[in-house]
Amino acid sequence: MGGGVSTPRRVGLAALLIVLVGAGWYVFVYLYRWEWNRALVSGIIFLAAEVALLGALVLDRLEKLRRRLAQLDHGPNGERVLRRLREHAPTPARPFA
Repeated sequence: MGGGVSTPRRVGLAALLIVLVGAGWYVFVYLYRWEWNRALVSGIIFLAAEVALLGALVLDRLEKLRRRLAQLDHGPNGERVLRRLREHAPTPARPFA
């Protein structure tokens, strides 16, 4: 398998997109009908779905980066990359020293 997205993950992302589109649609429907409280609730659901989608995308990118680093670690340039990462690592903070 070539590092694709798994089926449960695809189903979850599809459900998240459906919730995002549905909540966004109902925000406008409720605003058109002047139902402010329902529009607010739909807006909060839309915002929560958007944050969840962004979180899923960020986690996916981090997973791809982790896989690339693991691949480099086992490759011929692994030691060189690891040495360079250690050279440019920030100094550890010691707030209570």
